[in-house]
Amino acid sequence: MPIVSGFNLTIDSALAIPGAAPLALIAGEPDVRVALLPAAPERAPAEPLYRLQDDILTFASREALYHCQTGEVAIAPRPDADPDAIVGLLIATALPAMLWLRGAFVLHAAAVVRPGGDGALAIMGPSGVGKSAVAAQLIAEGAMLLADDSLRLEPAGAAIMASGLPGGYHLAASNGAARDFHPLPPGRTMRRTTLGAALVLSRTQGAPCIRRLDPIDAIEHWLKGQHRPRIPKLLGRQVAALDFCAHLARQVPLYSWERSGAGLTGEERAGLRELAW
Repeated sequence: MPIVSGFNLTIDSALAIPGAAPLALIAGEPDVRVALLPAAPERAPAEPLYRLQDDILTFASREALYHCQTGEVAIAPRPDADPDAIVGLLIATALPAMLWLRGAFVLHAAAVVRPGGDGALAIMGPSGVGKSAVAAQLIAEGAMLLADDSLRLEPAGAAIMASGLPGGYHLAASNGAARDFHPLPPGRTMRRTTLGAALVLSRTQGAPCIRRLDPIDAIEHWLKGQHRPRIPKLLGRQVAALDFCAHLARQVPLYSWERSGAGLTGEERAGLRELAW
């Protein structure tokens, strides 16, 4: 497999990673390796979901065991495991775990960059609320993709830098089947940029409403937006995460976005244009 880019890291992976950006050439060793190990045994009933030992975080699923370190994710598939499910959990859990181990803050969010802009808009909210669907609509209207589901955040002076897997997004099929991957050409993607603003999606039966959250509410929502929050807790990162969320609340405008429909309305488009991002 070729070396790819994701989360502002170079990754040498034994598996194809949907959303990672191809690299023609790198200097030196890759930042992270994704390796395949011999098959794991069938899952034992008492096997913990997450286990930390000697700086290795092991994530256990029905599909595989994922051994995550700062520079490697080693995967031991279960017998007869679904290859697509193995890759799905690599993206959804193992790579974010590796980022937490490296000291990053990982947000459960999609992110896009508006046409002609350079600041990213993060789209937060619980699974199934429509983050990727909104990102896909904004991309169809000219935005570039920065991240689909996991967003790495890093402080850079007063700014917050953001990166993800920009090469495409996953969207549920109209028939309700498993989410399909929609790749994007390089010209429609952004590998790393500043985080300009963020939205927290929620559903309402009333009219759409976008309003800025006060700093205290913002800290609470940034904390809720952590990707796989059991991992930073296991790593003893709660205080560091709280401090970073307080920094986010000071530096990045956070908005609540209540919406009822699948498609963007004219009112919602106007509201998004008024945001500072």
